[in-house]
Amino acid sequence: MDDELRPYAAGTDFHEGFEVRVTGSVEDGTRRAIMLPKRAKRLKPEHLEAYIELQHAGARIAKDQALVDELVPLLREGDTAWSLIGFAVGITGETARQRWGDPA
Repeated sequence: MDDELRPYAAGTDFHEGFEVRVTGSVEDGTRRAIMLPKRAKRLKPEHLEAYIELQHAGARIAKDQALVDELVPLLREGDTAWSLIGFAVGITGETARQRWGDPA
């Protein structure tokens, strides 16, 4: 796997203060694009790697949150209790109702 950060395409594309880079490889399915703010170039290499991993984690969280937001209404249509929904995501039933329930 190529762990080296490489500029996207033939050169570096800057979009409103961000550099688009590609990490990973196509062969093992780890290839991902990142948006690297110009100021991140000041980070030490080990901190830059942590920053990139944080960005990937944030993307996974957003994707997972979107899935949860789709599943909760489906479960509620089947009269699934708020306590079960809350348990599934690690919160109380009341907190789940407040987060995904109909506004009062």
